[in-house]
Amino acid sequence: MNGTELLQLSRALHGARDLSEMMLCARTSCQQNTRYDRVYINVLAPDGKSFEVVGYALPNTDTFIRQVANIEVDKDPFLQELLSSTETRVIPDMRLDPVADQKHVAAFGMRTMITIPMLHGDASLGPLVIATFAEHGVVIPTDAELDFLKQVASLLAVVLARFRVEQEAKNLETKLLATQRLEALGRLAGEVAHDFNNLLLIIRGNTELAADELQGHSALHFLGMIRDATTRASALSRQLLAFSKGQVLTPRVLDMNELITRHLKMIRAVVPANIALQEILSRQEVLINADASQIEQVIMNLVLNARDAMPRGGRIVLESQIVTIDEEFIADHANVSPGRYVLLSVTDNGHGMDMETQRRVFEPFFTTKSSEKGTGLGLSVVQGIISQHHGHVHVYSEVGMGTTFKIYLPLSEQRAPDVGDKLPPRATDLIGKESVLVVDDQDNVRATVTAVLSRAGYQVKTASSAELALQVLANNPIDLLITDIIMPGTDGLSLAEAASKTHPQLQILLMTGYAPNHFREVQWTHITKPFTPTELLVQVKALLKTTT
Repeated sequence: MNGTELLQLSRALHGARDLSEMMLCARTSCQQNTRYDRVYINVLAPDGKSFEVVGYALPNTDTFIRQVANIEVDKDPFLQELLSSTETRVIPDMRLDPVADQKHVAAFGMRTMITIPMLHGDASLGPLVIATFAEHGVVIPTDAELDFLKQVASLLAVVLARFRVEQEAKNLETKLLATQRLEALGRLAGEVAHDFNNLLLIIRGNTELAADELQGHSALHFLGMIRDATTRASALSRQLLAFSKGQVLTPRVLDMNELITRHLKMIRAVVPANIALQEILSRQEVLINADASQIEQVIMNLVLNARDAMPRGGRIVLESQIVTIDEEFIADHANVSPGRYVLLSVTDNGHGMDMETQRRVFEPFFTTKSSEKGTGLGLSVVQGIISQHHGHVHVYSEVGMGTTFKIYLPLSEQRAPDVGDKLPPRATDLIGKESVLVVDDQDNVRATVTAVLSRAGYQVKTASSAELALQVLANNPIDLLITDIIMPGTDGLSLAEAASKTHPQLQILLMTGYAPNHFREVQWTHITKPFTPTELLVQVKALLKTTT
């Protein structure tokens, strides 16, 4: 054979748009230049552990592909040898091959098989397979045919490598665009949550103040409904912040076992009687450095997700253990660091998820539930919280078999402090007489915080910006600075830094409804909007350490 046929094939392959078109060109060329018309490739996945069949095999190629997909590659020595070989192999009659699984040979009606590795540099892309089946019988290639088929494999390797590079570039671009969209959506969610939390602070604070003025009044019932509504609204706002990763965390060393045990009462309240709840807790201390309320939210979201996957009942298992992530694990999971982790698993035996759902499950606002039952924020919130804690989330699911969510959080080497039960503070414990400077660019926020502090006996001054606050500090003795973090111009964090340098004895309390990027880890005490008057006064009292 001369090079004319190969040149024609090369030109045809150049115009192929995908693997199917590529293999159609290869099959046509083989039909015209050899005695073979069954031509397909076993395309190795980049991880080298699985493959995809592309091309023409049995008359019903779809049936062939489905049957091959059911073969366990790791347990089939013939397939392992076929996929890993770097040499051309000609098996005259598969029925006589000592390694081939004769059940598969008989099922497919296989006869002659020629396998030619497709190489790109040192990487194996998988073999080109030329086969005959029962209707054609044994067809051993001539030297000329074998040489031609090797040239075809070389051309296919070049095109396959190009497709792979193009697909990787496309995947990277898609991932980059998705990341940019999520970042933009996260910023928007955080900014909305910031303004929303300011409004909730005003509503909640003034509701409490009004309730104090109206002791015994029939209107207290209506104020109670407003208070309950702001509590639910605050929970929604926390979800937005978790998704946007805009929360300021209050981490401390926690025992995951204690966290699960303590939270079980609340969990059981939302799980119906036809769902069994089981915990399998490690016998070791499973310590993490985390914000307890955020991890509790993760547990609750996963339990609710599992509950909704079992409308007819089932079983939810919460499990904790210590695991070590090694290089082998990292090879299969992107963006994971080696080390020792606390693993929290939440498993259900519900309806499970297909691969497409698993691929999209952490997307914000993606949900398989009705609009009355789900917002699509729950799992994206879980991912946001765990990401802020330098952890990882993985999902394992099979349709009809159930789902397991695995949460990996870095193991803490410190001991968890012994925190006893705290009694609620008495009103007389929260009064004071110190001077406090309240800084916020929102007039109604300043007015609400001022009213709370003034009613408790504090001497309050206010400022609407960091610049005005520094002037007040320069001209007045101030014991405590309370400032919002996000403000136009100079932000609250910069104000705190400047004030602490000129007034080293000054106590500082930061208020935040949203804290992007470098604002999230601060050295000063912070309180998250929307807070109640009592929560504010407790923080103020703790900082000032006054006695009455």
